Amino acid sequence: PKTVKSLWLKQLKRSLGEENLKHFSPDYYPWDQRVCAAPNGDFFKQFKQHRFNIVTEHIDRFTENGILLKNGEELPCDTIVTATGLKLISCGGVRLSVDNLDVFPKDQFIYKGLMLTNLPNMFWVTGYTNASWTLKAELSCDHIARMMNYMEKRKKGQVVPVMDEKTAALGEVNGFDLNSGYVLRYLDEIPKQGTKYPWQVY
Repeated sequence: PKTVKSLWLKQLKRSLGEENLKHFSPDYYPWDQRVCAAPNGDFFKQFKQHRFNIVTEHIDRFTENGILLKNGEELPCDTIVTATGLKLISCGGVRLSVDNLDVFPKDQFIYKGLMLTNLPNMFWVTGYTNASWTLKAELSCDHIARMMNYMEKRKKGQVVPVMDEKTAALGEVNGFDLNSGYVLRYLDEIPKQGTKYPWQVY
């Protein structure tokens, strides 16, 4: 990630100039948070043509006329569109239960990145956080299909991952290895990972 960030900044410097780098130089590395790409550079072309402006600063508060920034500058605004309200909800907020007993995803461990402990026949499909999301989702679905075929051939009715006490005693880590604000705010709602395979896979 450090090398990629350095490479990207060099390319941006050549394209946009030193004076504009501050708008594209976050304090995190690529894949520590999600990356937005402009493959054809159309975004940067429009920026260089002054079709829009970028201001990089922390917001202090809203004012009668717009937004007051931490550096004292006020941005006049007609319309403000907020884009920081993403809230992660495990399983879409669906109530999960086994034998009429509630099971909360936040209390469970992720097995092989595709199942949760104590939840029979339930699959948890997510993508890579540092590569193509759909690549891992596809790999997970392939694994699930093979598992279901295996169960059908052997006439098995359910499959459920169970973590033994020795493995549980080794501790836990976050379910996602991103430091994005929307992830950090809701880590206590996300299933956990163990400290080694198959309870930790990325």
